[in-house]
Amino acid sequence: MMELFEKGGFMMYPILLCSVISFAVIIERFYVVFWKTPRPDQTKIDEVFRLSEAGKITEALKIIGSEQSSFKKILLAILSVENEVHQEKAAIMAGDELLFQLRTRLSILSAIGAVVPLMGLLGTVFGMIEVFSKVSDMQGAADPGLLAGGIWTALLTTAAGMSVAIPTVLAYHYLNRNIAMIAHHMQSTGNSLIAILNHHSRNRMDAR
Repeated sequence: MMELFEKGGFMMYPILLCSVISFAVIIERFYVVFWKTPRPDQTKIDEVFRLSEAGKITEALKIIGSEQSSFKKILLAILSVENEVHQEKAAIMAGDELLFQLRTRLSILSAIGAVVPLMGLLGTVFGMIEVFSKVSDMQGAADPGLLAGGIWTALLTTAAGMSVAIPTVLAYHYLNRNIAMIAHHMQSTGNSLIAILNHHSRNRMDAR
C-alpha cells in the first residue's frame, strides 16, 4: 500500500489529508446526529399535548424539562409565550438553532466530495505529462512496458480520489437525509403544539 502511495506522486498527499478530514467529520457528525441528538419520546410528547390542551402548562413544562431530546428547546420556547405569532417565531428561532448545529461542518464533506476527484484527475494529468515527456526524450524508441507502467502509475491518483470521494458523498447525503427527517418531525410537532395551545385559548375566551 505504501509503495502504491509513493508511486502515485505528490498529489497523493493532499488526497490523503482530505481522506483524514472527511473521516473525522463523518464520525463527529454521526455522533452528533444519531447519538448526541436523541429522538423525542413520543409518549412524553403526547402527554405534553394532553396537558397543554387541558391548560396545564406548568405540568407540561415539567415533563419537557425531563426530556433529553432535540425537541426540548423548541417545545419550551413555544410554551413560554402565549401569542400565536410569538409562538411561531420562538419555534422558528429554536428550530433554526438546532438545525444549524446539526448541519455544522457538512459543507466540508460536500467540498471534499467535489474537489478530491479533481485532485486525483490533476495528479493523473501530471503523471501522464511526465510519461509522455519521457517518451519524447526517447525519440520514439520507448519501451511499451515502460509506457504502460507509467500510465497505470499515473492513474493511481484518480483511483485514490474516487476512493475518498464516493464514501464522502454517500455519507453527506445520508446525513442530510436524516437531518431533513428531524426537521420535518420537529416542524410537525411544533405546529401541533401551537395549534393545541391556540385551540385551548379560543375555548377559554368563548367560555367567558
